[in-house]
Amino acid sequence: MRNSQTVAILKELDAARNRNAWYASELELARKAGYTPNASLGPTLDSRAAETFDEDDRPLIEALLTMRTEVANVQASLDKQAVLAAKHIAEAEKQRDAAIQEAVHAKAKLAGHLGSAANSPHLDNERDEDERSNELGRKLATALNAQRELQNALDRMSSEVESERRARKIADDTVSAAEKRMAALEAYKQQSSSELEQLKAELHLIQREAREQSVLAHESQAALQLLQAEKSKFESQYQEAVGSSRDHSETMESLRDAIAASAETKAVLETKLDEERAMREKVENKLTKLKAEHEARTGELVAATQRLRDAEEIAERHANEARTHRQALLSGLDKISARDVSAPNKSDHDRSAALQGQLDAANALVKRYQQEADTASDRLRAAEERIAGLEAYQEQASREGVTIRRQLQAALRETQSLQATNSDLKHQLAGQQLEANAITVQHNTLKDILVERGISPTSAGRTRSMASPREGSPELSRLRELEKQLAASMAAHEETKQTMSSQAQESEVAYREKLTQLENDYQSAVHYVKGTEKMLKQLKEQLARYKTENSRLKEELADMEEKGTSSGDVPADWESERRQLHRQVEALQEEIRTSQEQLEEQLQHVQQQLAETRKAQEDASKNSEDANARWLSSRRDLEQLQQENALLEQRAHDAETKVSMLLDQVETSVGNYRRQSRQVPSIASAEQIAPALQKAPSATSSTTNGGGHARAGSSDSASVYETMGDARNSAALDSLANELETLRSHWEATNKNYRLSNTFDFEMPASGPAISSTEAGAVTDKKGKEAPEVGNGLGMNQSLADWRKRLDS
Repeated sequence: MRNSQTVAILKELDAARNRNAWYASELELARKAGYTPNASLGPTLDSRAAETFDEDDRPLIEALLTMRTEVANVQASLDKQAVLAAKHIAEAEKQRDAAIQEAVHAKAKLAGHLGSAANSPHLDNERDEDERSNELGRKLATALNAQRELQNALDRMSSEVESERRARKIADDTVSAAEKRMAALEAYKQQSSSELEQLKAELHLIQREAREQSVLAHESQAALQLLQAEKSKFESQYQEAVGSSRDHSETMESLRDAIAASAETKAVLETKLDEERAMREKVENKLTKLKAEHEARTGELVAATQRLRDAEEIAERHANEARTHRQALLSGLDKISARDVSAPNKSDHDRSAALQGQLDAANALVKRYQQEADTASDRLRAAEERIAGLEAYQEQASREGVTIRRQLQAALRETQSLQATNSDLKHQLAGQQLEANAITVQHNTLKDILVERGISPTSAGRTRSMASPREGSPELSRLRELEKQLAASMAAHEETKQTMSSQAQESEVAYREKLTQLENDYQSAVHYVKGTEKMLKQLKEQLARYKTENSRLKEELADMEEKGTSSGDVPADWESERRQLHRQVEALQEEIRTSQEQLEEQLQHVQQQLAETRKAQEDASKNSEDANARWLSSRRDLEQLQQENALLEQRAHDAETKVSMLLDQVETSVGNYRRQSRQVPSIASAEQIAPALQKAPSATSSTTNGGGHARAGSSDSASVYETMGDARNSAALDSLANELETLRSHWEATNKNYRLSNTFDFEMPASGPAISSTEAGAVTDKKGKEAPEVGNGLGMNQSLADWRKRLDS
């Protein structure tokens, strides 16, 4: 049983180690869950997670368990040695009883031969008797030596048991100290777990604020990018306007220069035209004056006319050129004035509209993803809180299991104490049986002596009243003491019976309470497992919804990409935005994948915990069955003890009856010897004997009808020794008294060397130490059936000494 308890404790220690490792892994997973944990809180969480179980206490616990196993093995070996020693002692006592019986028989027979055949001695018989007595003496010495060795071995084993008890007490103290240390560690673990939960809550809030700030930062960054794009657009438009205005000013300058050149040319031409006109007037004047010279100057006139025509053609050409320049200038000015600077390009407008739509869609997706991330974070936090609550409930269940195991150990110790009490009662019963056997041996020995004397014990009823003891005789006081002892033994037996019944009822009530508590623990564990399964089912549903949402978002993203590619070339900002969205989607996928892996791991841990819970429930049911079997065995032992007590009462009653009959037979034999030893019976003696013979039938009837309690009636009549004061010096009476005195002295001389305990004391107390062996009662019954046993003869010897003193008086 102790080995099974040690194996169970080692299994519980392994389960506790696995549970602590699982707690550490769960805490690490909970610490890693979420988006991005704060770096400043990481070492604190690591230190908190590392303090879940102290590695320095494990060697101490393992050493304690090893020492407890060794102590259990030593206790088992000591129990086996004690059982073997008890068997050897019982065998030695059996041999000693047989040797004492043979010695008593031989001494009685020798005394009978010496008393009855004094005139015709038989030397051969005396020699045989001497040899037999020597052989019996040697056997008795051998048995005494064996008993002394066994007694020494028993003392040595008792000292070893005492040292083992002290070692066990020290081990129990050490275990209690370790349990206190474990309780302190559990308290510290609870405190650290509460602090860890608080830190988790703070981390969750900080992460949420960080996500909000990151969203605000992304929005501000997007607004900044929009403003930068507008700024670049306005700058480009400004640069274009500045360039166009510069071109326009340059064109106007060139036009102004052309107009100035044209004006100068016109002025030159006008001056030339005036000069030509003046020359024409002069020529006309000269023509008029020089009509005479007309003939001579005709050629010059034709030449001058031709030059004038050329000058007019050049003037017209220059006028046309000036008109053309003026028209070009005016048309340029009209175009410049009619041009709309603020009119945007259509392609740029379409492109900016598409980019703005994509940007709005991306912002909406980011906001929706942010809301979904906040919802998932809240759900994750709620799941972590539920997991923490379940862990706290599991720790409470483990503490309740430890309390139940302690209560079970206390119940086992109580059962062991009840077994020790049962063994004590069995030893008391064995002692009483040995006393009864001693009385039986004394009765058989005196019966054999009387048979060898030629006196029939069956004819004792006829002369019962002649040898009845007086009212104050030692036999009557001895009988009263025996009755008192029997009454005390019966009262002790009743008290023990009531105590055992009350203890059995209390143990049954405690067992039922523990069984109901174990059933409640099992139901709570089943409820916890069902709740965990429901939670895992909900988490799986959430994961499936996340997957569908992710696929839908992927489809929308693909559609948006197709629309973006169809709308034309994508600028660099949209490419970066798309890459950023891709990274966010990949991060969300990675988080979903990690959450799925964590949920799968949690499901595996919950399944392992369910298996461990079922195993613990099976162990608890086995322990309850074992406790029920032990309770039934203790109940059977109690019933057997009650039967043995009833048998002891019957044997005590029979022994009392036999002692009464033995006293009657002794008194009858003394009367017969006295009548036979008288030489000349007197008339007065005959007259004195006649009333005693007339009273004999009444005494006989009282003896046969009253059993062992008929001594009071016989003691009321007058003894025959009061009327026979003259004939007390017969040879037969002296011979019988000498034989009995020799037998008593030899008994005392042989007993004082090896009788170290009061096992065979006739006045043994009701309760005393005994050997813890369930076979003691069966061995005693077997000895009582097969051969008569020898017990204590001190009380009987005292009665015989008192009887001899009365004979001598």
